[in-house]
Amino acid sequence: MKKLPLGIQTFEKIREDDYVYADKTDLIYDLVHNGSVYFLSRPRRFGKSLLISTLDAYFNGRKELFEGLKIADLEKEWKKYPVIRIDFGLSGYEKNEKLQAVINDVLIGYERKYNVTPAATTSYDVRFKNVIVAAKEAANEKAVVLIDEYDKPILDALYTDVENINRTMIRDFYSVLKSCDEYLNFVFLTGITRVPHLNIFSGLNHINDISMSDQYSTICGITKEELLTDFSDRIDDMAAARKITRQKCLEKLKLTYDGYHFSKSMTDVYNPFSLINAFAENSFVYKWFGSGTPSSLMKILEHQNADISGFVEDVVAYESDFDDFDPTDDNFLPIIYQSGYLTLKSYDENSELYTLDIPNGEVRTGFYRHLIRRFSSVKEQKLGVTVEAFRSALENADMAELETLIRSAVASLPYMQDKNYNEDMYRNILFMMFSLTSYRTIAESVSLLGRADIVVELEDKVYIFELKYCRDGKADELAAAALQQIEDKKYAVPYIASGRKIIKTALVFDQTGLVKMCWNANNLAILYL
Repeated sequence: MKKLPLGIQTFEKIREDDYVYADKTDLIYDLVHNGSVYFLSRPRRFGKSLLISTLDAYFNGRKELFEGLKIADLEKEWKKYPVIRIDFGLSGYEKNEKLQAVINDVLIGYERKYNVTPAATTSYDVRFKNVIVAAKEAANEKAVVLIDEYDKPILDALYTDVENINRTMIRDFYSVLKSCDEYLNFVFLTGITRVPHLNIFSGLNHINDISMSDQYSTICGITKEELLTDFSDRIDDMAAARKITRQKCLEKLKLTYDGYHFSKSMTDVYNPFSLINAFAENSFVYKWFGSGTPSSLMKILEHQNADISGFVEDVVAYESDFDDFDPTDDNFLPIIYQSGYLTLKSYDENSELYTLDIPNGEVRTGFYRHLIRRFSSVKEQKLGVTVEAFRSALENADMAELETLIRSAVASLPYMQDKNYNEDMYRNILFMMFSLTSYRTIAESVSLLGRADIVVELEDKVYIFELKYCRDGKADELAAAALQQIEDKKYAVPYIASGRKIIKTALVFDQTGLVKMCWNANNLAILYL
């Protein structure tokens, strides 16, 4: 069983020490032979640094490291180029002079390597250009520039005194890449988001942003085929440790870590950091949102006093709504999407609209535990009950307790007064209440013949809620009609094959709150009057 590259982002170490490696080298071959200047946006902990390291090894002509990989049958020349590699992901940039220190340290290293002696007054951009020119002349080959986390100096400094200083400095530094075009063979930048203020994407000639490319949508992350091939023995090991079948283990891995899509093709991609941690512990652990959530996301949401309640349901948007992040704009959809909390779910060719949704169970848990509770207008303390109480009632199918909790939560909401009471209002409130539990909550869930108001999915059971608003006092009739609607519209059909217990529930509200709740599970009906 090959070792897991836990915390290892160096291609050389992975290959020399025989760690598991999902072979992306055919895509790397396509990259270097079909273009010269690229940008790739991906969430944190998604393999960008390993990709940069692999490109570094390739351009250094390390043919021996690629033996047995796909590129070994494709590449015939294996030329060595001078590589200038810069990683801005190692430091925080909120304090004055931090960025200067990092750039200076990088430049000193390459100036020594290529025998460049800068004058005391030489600016960073001129020094960078001199290094590129010297590298090309020393090797008699055009240089390669690889920049990891290009946007971190800007995102870290947002809303601080050094924001403008960092932006100006990094913009001037990157502008060298355009003026040195004749000395450069290949340029590759990675980051979380596109920052238009830097003018990189308009300044660089023919830059190819492959962030939403069908061809390169799997260049970072793990595909299903790679999971089954490269981690097959780990799947068996994990299934044995959890005392479940291999198929059940695969289903749980998919629900927990899969679901990312980065192009119109909607090819599924697993989070590599999450998979490796899960296999390392032989458990379905949730670790991504602890180390994968960029501090800049929290800072932006706090600064803009954001309410992200609208992002718990499917979000419909044009590409221009989420491709560029502008710190001066109040649109924070780009940073939520590019941070990995939302992903592409579908694309409509006619309208050119994308639907975005939370990728998987791990991210859903992080979204609700860390973002919704902190940046939602519906706060736990406003519900009058605890989220843990809701979770417990759902897990134990304690419907009497669930009814009590719903009554209490609805009654405690102060902004209920003077509202235009209707079914939609109560559905939105219930949706947020159930979403806070971190269980997958779907509004307007589509079935064969209609849409269920709310569906809540647990591992061993599924709740289907149908809501009615009562204006004539006939709550009993409405409740019975709601249960019959669940049957007639076959709302349960999509969940029957899962083998989970299905609990069909009718909720009737009027202007005073919840007036009737009835439910049946496996066709056994119980009424709460």
